[in-house]
Amino acid sequence: MQKYEGHADVLVGESDCTGAGKGLCEELQVQGYPTLKYGDPASLTDYQGARDLEGLKRFADTELRPVCSLSRMDLCDEAQRERIEALQKLSPLELAAGIKESEKELADLEIKFKADVEQLQREYKELQDSKAKAAAEVRAGGLGLMRAVQAAARRAGAAAAAEAKAVEATSDAEL
Repeated sequence: MQKYEGHADVLVGESDCTGAGKGLCEELQVQGYPTLKYGDPASLTDYQGARDLEGLKRFADTELRPVCSLSRMDLCDEAQRERIEALQKLSPLELAAGIKESEKELADLEIKFKADVEQLQREYKELQDSKAKAAAEVRAGGLGLMRAVQAAARRAGAAAAAEAKAVEATSDAEL
C-alpha cells in the first residue's frame, strides 16, 4: 500500500462496511466481503479476477492504468469525448432519469439471473432424483445378487484351481 501513497493516479483504500464505512459501502453497492473495486472513483468496477497475490499483481500490472474519465479527458478517444460531452449537455433531470433507467436494467438483470439460477437448481435436483431412482432400480434388479454370485464363483474357481494343483503336486510326488 505504501507503494501508492501520494500517487497521482492510484488510490488504494479500505473500508469497514460494518462500522464507519457502512454508508460508503452502501453507496458503492458492496454486497460481500472482501470486495475489490477499481477504476474511476465516480464509477468503480467490481474486480472479478484471481484473488491470490500473483493474480492480483498480474491484474494490476496489465490492467490498472489511468483511463478516460471526466478528470482525465486527455486519455479519451474521440468517441469517448463525444459521449461525455453529450452527457454533460443533459439536464440534471435527464441524467437522473438515465441513471434510474440503467440501474433498473441492472436490477432486472439480477432478478432474471436469480430466477434462472433457481430454475437450474430445480432442474439439477430433478436430475439428481431421477438418477437416484434409476440407480435404485438397477440395484433392485439384482446387481448385488449378481456380484455375490460372481464373487462366489471366483472363490469356487480359485478353490478348484488350488485343489487341482494339490492333486497334481501329489501325483508328481508319487512318481
